Amino acid sequence: MATTKKSETKKTNSELALEAHDREVKNAKQAKTSEMENMMGKTKEITLCKGTDKEYTVVLQFPGVGRAMEIEDIAANRYNNLALSVFMQECVKDVIVSPKISSVNYWNSHPGLDELTPQVVNFLNQGLAGQL
Repeated sequence: MATTKKSETKKTNSELALEAHDREVKNAKQAKTSEMENMMGKTKEITLCKGTDKEYTVVLQFPGVGRAMEIEDIAANRYNNLALSVFMQECVKDVIVSPKISSVNYWNSHPGLDELTPQVVNFLNQGLAGQL
């Protein structure tokens, strides 16, 4: 029974270096062309309780990728679900910029928290995705 021998081709150090250089150039070009507009500071106005005598507007401001991720990390419970009370308290600090609110207790005397909360979650996620 005849056996065939596979021919092994080993790359030289210079060929490996050239491939590594080509990869680096390609990655640098991709990094440059994938740049997008900075999301930090982008705002969104949300009108709550529309059409009622309790209507008011809340302004959200994207706090930057680092703080947005930190807010979500802080608010994640042990099952990695969002604890809304913690999430909104963190957002009161750095996302809700108008009216100036110091605590979620603001909504003890104002309606609209149920409308606002999912919109704040979406706002931060859109900012993290670069889609504001």
